[in-house]
Amino acid sequence: MAKMNYTPYFLRSTIPRGIRNVSYDISQNTEKIFNGHCFRFVLTPGHGPNALTIIVEHGGRQLAFCGDAVFSGGKIWEPYQLEWDHWTGKGTLAAWEGITRLSGIGTDIICPSHGPLIAQKPCQVLNALSKRLLDFYRAKGSICAGEKDRFLIGAPTASGAIKILPHLYLLRNGYVLISDSKKALVVDPTIGEINQLEALLKELKCVRPEAAIVSHYHLDHCDGIPYLQRRYGVQAWIHPRVAEKISGAANDAAIYRSRMAVKPDHILPQRGKWQWREYEFSVAPWPGQTWWHAVYQAEVDGRKVLFGGDSFQPASRWNGTGGFCALNNSRLRAGFIPSARLALRWRPDIVASGHGCVYYFTRSRFQRIIKWAYFAERALRAICPTGYPAKDYYAVLGSHK
Repeated sequence: MAKMNYTPYFLRSTIPRGIRNVSYDISQNTEKIFNGHCFRFVLTPGHGPNALTIIVEHGGRQLAFCGDAVFSGGKIWEPYQLEWDHWTGKGTLAAWEGITRLSGIGTDIICPSHGPLIAQKPCQVLNALSKRLLDFYRAKGSICAGEKDRFLIGAPTASGAIKILPHLYLLRNGYVLISDSKKALVVDPTIGEINQLEALLKELKCVRPEAAIVSHYHLDHCDGIPYLQRRYGVQAWIHPRVAEKISGAANDAAIYRSRMAVKPDHILPQRGKWQWREYEFSVAPWPGQTWWHAVYQAEVDGRKVLFGGDSFQPASRWNGTGGFCALNNSRLRAGFIPSARLALRWRPDIVASGHGCVYYFTRSRFQRIIKWAYFAERALRAICPTGYPAKDYYAVLGSHK
């Protein structure tokens, strides 16, 4: 994926430096004797890589002060804190290891930082959480397990672009569609590919960019638009779902926002048809990797091409999700499932995804995705304290949209 900064939410909520007159002399899996008590410090990461549980015996009972390693009922407080990056289950697996470690220690009462004490059968609570964490970790895995990638191999050009079809070219991330009138439509223009785009235009001779469309709000799919507008007078046609994020300042927790607003020249229909030159596009929302995502399909050189952005990548690329996490507002029942069903209805020949991934459509891929999304939804709900991801997981965005 493009080089973009990702700061896990647990790091955003920590103090930037130490506190005066506090000694930082505790390390994981060690002990300290204080006032006749042996305090043991056990590594239980999850909400952060260095989170600890403090074990101490008091009044004949062994107490475990676990921070946010476990919540009452075998849940996780603020489960989005497990997302140490935007697509893997690294934090979830670390949390599972910590819970496994903790469950091996005889404990009478677990004392979480949030929620009630866990005094009734604490070991059973830990075992229940262990299973749920593994399920959530699996949900972070492939969205179409067992499916072959079926990449389409194009022909390299002198400019470094890849010729996919006679009128369609792949840059490193975006695409260039050429009309018979020597005009170009740029899909997902990014500033890092402007030189390659201009080299392709020079190679094609007399072709000039006229319009641009965007699959989703991430900066590596739209931050080239201001340059194209200034340099070539390109008209940006933006889907309303995408316009929610790219046309204003980055003032919320959503990740990978462009530092500058991208101004649409026109707003596309929410769903329907859009004509550019001789190409008629089907247009629709396409939530998956992120909620603020759209999809476009048109017939190019006799083939139905679906421009899918990052929502559905090949299985070998980022597990196929493109980045399933709370900060992307990656929805399952309301996102991946209806988007996969849309692909099954449209039945493209070719899926032109972001980041150089072009592959042949198969029904089995999207059928597997639907099955995965139902499983992932159940796994997510199981670790949410209230059972409602909108309240416990997506709340990190400050909005439940």
